[in-house]
Amino acid sequence: MQEIIDKYYIGLDIGGTKCAVIAGDDQFNIFRKVRFDTKTERGVNNILAEFFEKIDELLLHLPKERL
Repeated sequence: MQEIIDKYYIGLDIGGTKCAVIAGDDQFNIFRKVRFDTKTERGVNNILAEFFEKIDELLLHLPKERL
């Protein structure tokens, strides 16, 4: 029988060349991962803006009743 997930956790991986946003549970299972190139020449504000965009993208693919 599959366990019901009560909540998701959002994780950020901030790297010099690649970044990622993940959704997982308290058992360290990863359900969705979205990656993108850091492109540091864009500056911190643009990188942060892309993180917010990717978080929104990730949330669109998770069951709404658990958000």
